[in-house]
Amino acid sequence: MSEVFIRLYETYKEMIYNYLYHLSLDPHLAEELTQETFIKAFRFEGQFRGEASAKTWLVRIAINTYHSHRRRIPTPAWELHEQTPDPLDYSQKSETKLIIEAVFRKLSERDRELLTLREISDLTYAEIARVTGMSDTQVKVGLHRARSRFKELYTELSKEGNL
Repeated sequence: MSEVFIRLYETYKEMIYNYLYHLSLDPHLAEELTQETFIKAFRFEGQFRGEASAKTWLVRIAINTYHSHRRRIPTPAWELHEQTPDPLDYSQKSETKLIIEAVFRKLSERDRELLTLREISDLTYAEIARVTGMSDTQVKVGLHRARSRFKELYTELSKEGNL
């Protein structure tokens, strides 16, 4: 394994994991998909043309890996287990984190993806446009709508006080 690839992995593994976790809302699946993302990146390292940053290239691979998984298994794991939450999760997480996770579960997949790319992965609008195939304007409008929906749901769930 090349020294460059090892540095790439060390630099971006946490960002890719966080991105996939916020899309899937499943820590085990996020870990699995992170591994798969880097395996694909290693396998296709020679095809990286440098037209985008390594970060953008890895996020694109992560997006494709996630969507490929969703085609194979269309129901997200968190929907399958939504009725039986893990009691340890509640004891180990703050109320705010639980509300945020509940909000993410209610957001559309596109809204989760856009918010995660911008707020968690810290991609620029241009980078988001590049990895999603959207125009800069579509990214800005989509993020505005996703943020508005997030705030609306967060306020609603915070007032309810129950998850």
